[in-house]
Amino acid sequence: MSDGTYQIDYYSTDNAGNVEPTNTATVILTQLYELTVTSSPITGITFTIDGKPQTTPYTEWLPEDSYTLEMPENYNGYTWSHWLEDGDTNRVKTITLPGTTWTGVYVSAGPPAPPVGGEWVPINKYELLAPWITLASLLAVATIPIVYVRRRKKRRT
Repeated sequence: MSDGTYQIDYYSTDNAGNVEPTNTATVILTQLYELTVTSSPITGITFTIDGKPQTTPYTEWLPEDSYTLEMPENYNGYTWSHWLEDGDTNRVKTITLPGTTWTGVYVSAGPPAPPVGGEWVPINKYELLAPWITLASLLAVATIPIVYVRRRKKRRT
């Protein structure tokens, strides 16, 4: 057997509770492998392994087998990007142990992008025109008496 961590599945004990494999005892050793699941640049993301919820960073010793990891699409203002180890953009990943580390990479969702061709800014036309309307009104009010006085003078002469 290679070096590693093992789990004793079956054993027998003597009357004092000591483990004593005897000729009739069956000892099965199962080699366990380390699985680590992390997330970047944030941690504390709830994900599932074979449908069971876990939280990053996560490390566990598991028997050799296939496991399905599923990361959430969004988390706390971040959006799923890819797996760091192979660049796969699928959030659902089937992995086979022996041991490995898988890192889910997220990117900041950030503010929405502006529309193509620039930004749309609402404009209140009346606010823009009000000073010009006021100025035109004042000019009209000031000009009318001047024109009236000049015409009156011309008629007298």
